[in-house]
Amino acid sequence: MVSKTLKPEELVKATKHKAESLDYDYEPLDESEAFQVLSFFGYDESITDNILSSYERRIFNKLHDWGIVSLSREEAYLHSGKRWRIHYWEWKRKEIKSAIEGYENTEKQEKCDLDVDIYEDMDESIWKDHVSAPAENGKVPI
Repeated sequence: MVSKTLKPEELVKATKHKAESLDYDYEPLDESEAFQVLSFFGYDESITDNILSSYERRIFNKLHDWGIVSLSREEAYLHSGKRWRIHYWEWKRKEIKSAIEGYENTEKQEKCDLDVDIYEDMDESIWKDHVSAPAENGKVPI
C-alpha cells in the first residue's frame, strides 16, 4: 500500500515497472530524481507547473506519459480581461500503487524463475541417482 507520503524507493519501483511494461524510450527515475520530484509535492497532492524548470518539466512529462501524474489546468481572468491559465501536476495514487505492486510481483516471479532455473540446468543423471538410491532406515536420502 502506498502511504500518504510517497517514499523515493516507491516512486523508483513504480517508474521501473512503467519503463519495463510500456513501450516508451524512457529510463526509470533514479533515487535522486525521485527525491527531487517528491520534494516538489511535500505533503500535497498537486503542485503548480510554473515552479518547474524545463529539465524538471521533462521529468514530469515522462511521469505523465507513464500515467503516474496527471496534468490539469485552471483558468482565471485578470482585471484587464486577459485569461490566465494555471497548470497543476497531480499524483495518480491508484496508478502508482498498481505500478509498485506490478514491480514487486515481477521481482517475485523473477526470483521464482531463478530458483526453477537451478533445477532445469541440472543433469538428468542426478535425478535418476537420487530416486534410485536405496533408502536407509526408511528415510529418503538427501
